[in-house]
Amino acid sequence: MTRFDAGDLAIDEDSDESGLLVVLGDTGEKADEYVIWETPGDDPPITAAAKNPGHDPSTPVVEAVYLDDLRGAMDEWDLDEAVNRYDAGSLEDLGVRTYGFPASRLASASADDPR
Repeated sequence: MTRFDAGDLAIDEDSDESGLLVVLGDTGEKADEYVIWETPGDDPPITAAAKNPGHDPSTPVVEAVYLDDLRGAMDEWDLDEAVNRYDAGSLEDLGVRTYGFPASRLASASADDPR
């Protein structure tokens, strides 16, 4: 499995149609610990493992954003600013959604990837 650092470009191997992703950080959680949605009542929360049954539930989860979303939200975005906003929890203020992926679902990419 590839190890990802903040700023790495990646592609979602489970989707033929998604664009390039910018990895923003390692959550320190495994897929079966990373909560995507809390559920009402006594139902268990929805985890990254539940949404990605083809991946080992013990796989580390990384958070990433779509490169096109960054470009659309930040006129002249740069990686340091994006990572700083992620760390501060303010990317969503720009309308940029962060996604949690089991690292095994992603593959390294380069800026010239055709996606």
